Amino acid sequence: MSARTEEERIAALEADLADLRADFESFRAEIRNEIKVEPAPVETEPKITTPAVPTEGQQAGIPVYAVYKGERIANAILQFDVSNSRRRSKVIFEGEELGANKALLKALRKVNPARKSPSGMGWTFWKLRDPDGNKERPISDLRDDEGLRRRMLGMD
Repeated sequence: MSARTEEERIAALEADLADLRADFESFRAEIRNEIKVEPAPVETEPKITTPAVPTEGQQAGIPVYAVYKGERIANAILQFDVSNSRRRSKVIFEGEELGANKALLKALRKVNPARKSPSGMGWTFWKLRDPDGNKERPISDLRDDEGLRRRMLGMD
């Protein structure tokens, strides 16, 4: 028996591989016919969508929550005004658009109906999760920390 060259061995292996692929495709076709599965269309280009970054004068919805005596009592959405205006930023709680203090009072009254109005606490009482490190922070930090604001608005 003569020794085959490396090129001949590679050619033989490639021929065997081609035969295996043909057998596999034939087997795949038989299976599809038996279970009546249509091949899924293959997308040539995946569609990538990026969320629009809000600009000055627009609002962005940021998930927030209230914590009372160490317990999470309510989830809401902060409609944060991108111009950083506290007056134009609102908390949407139970379908109602309210200022941070009024939304907080409504959340607290769900736990304690006799609760009196907390004065000026809404911006420190409502919390959010900083995506950088998953740290809990008061929503007032959005006004003071530009890095946090940019992360929460999807600008970084």
